[in-house]
Amino acid sequence: MARKNFRSLRGLLRLQGFIRGDNVKKQTVNAMKQMHLFVRIQNQIRLRRIKMSENQAAQWQTSKNYKDGESTLSKWSLPSEAGNNENWDGSRLTKDEVDEKRQKN
Repeated sequence: MARKNFRSLRGLLRLQGFIRGDNVKKQTVNAMKQMHLFVRIQNQIRLRRIKMSENQAAQWQTSKNYKDGESTLSKWSLPSEAGNNENWDGSRLTKDEVDEKRQKN
């Protein structure tokens, strides 16, 4: 019985020596560094997602304001301007020159 207790005590001392050894300390330090790096990366991802969300909200607000401005502008445009875009002549000719050109055709 005493030998068995002595053997288990000796095994326990070896285990304690191993745990207090340099290899375990190195592994623990390495694990802590990796965890710190992982937390830092997670924080960067979270901040990037927040920033993207804010940018999307700002773009949505800007596009909404732009659409509101267009609808306000369309209230003030003349009906003839709204419907006659297909007859628009983008040339640099004067009105008289355009009329002469139409009369020739």
